[in-house]
Amino acid sequence: MSKVEQSNALWDAVANRDARFDGVFFYAVITTGIFCRPGCSSRRPNRDNVTFFGSANQARGAGYRACKRCRPDAPSADGPLDPIVAVCQALADDAGPSTLSALSERVGWSSSHLQKVFKRTLGVTPKQYRDALRITRLKSALRQGDDVASATYSAGFGSSSRLYESANRKLGMTPASYRHGGKGQTIYYAFATYSIGTVLVAQTAAGVCALKFGEPETILAQLTAEFAKATLIESESKTAPKCAAKEGRKLTPILSKAGADSSDANPQIALMAKICCETY
Repeated sequence: MSKVEQSNALWDAVANRDARFDGVFFYAVITTGIFCRPGCSSRRPNRDNVTFFGSANQARGAGYRACKRCRPDAPSADGPLDPIVAVCQALADDAGPSTLSALSERVGWSSSHLQKVFKRTLGVTPKQYRDALRITRLKSALRQGDDVASATYSAGFGSSSRLYESANRKLGMTPASYRHGGKGQTIYYAFATYSIGTVLVAQTAAGVCALKFGEPETILAQLTAEFAKATLIESESKTAPKCAAKEGRKLTPILSKAGADSSDANPQIALMAKICCETY
């Protein structure tokens, strides 16, 4: 296909507001200085005033501003959330520096743009996501029988003192108690139902120890397996369901934005959102 033919094909998509091409390319209007998705519902521009770009980054780099109607700089603008997935993968792989500036340089975004889009997508900052990953790794290592020191190191906490500072807030118990299936702990749990499914919140006297969502039978079985040696009691307290309801209200918009409750969800982003929700 020649450049002229390609340009004509792109213009046809714009002229027909064909949303199937959203994220495939972007168009900018020279006279307004705005760039849009092909499926944008704004007034159709004059063909002579239109230029095309392969990514939102390229359009921004050429000096164009994002359309406020179709929001081409929203998370899905540069493919299927590729920059966010790339940052999450870098944090998961512990690949190099994890400072905001280093991560933003990796994906070609400004630090402020990465921070804003990342939090809008997952409900947490890159730093909070890194901490969520550490908690997930820690729990996994402890459940596999690693001693606390080894699990702490492999999870990336650096020192046991740093972990114990936040253990009650993140685990609801000491790491040693968690390692032994919550032995000696009394855990109260409650349910609340939302569009994302049923939310289960479980807590000890020290704090929340589990936050899960899905089918009631499934998440209760998960709780029972995770804390096999604890005493589990469905709470009759009036405050427990309110706590579950509060967490449900917090999780619903995050998971909905990430598409985690949709059949056409981006599976990587949905998984990342769930990691964040279950550890925050």
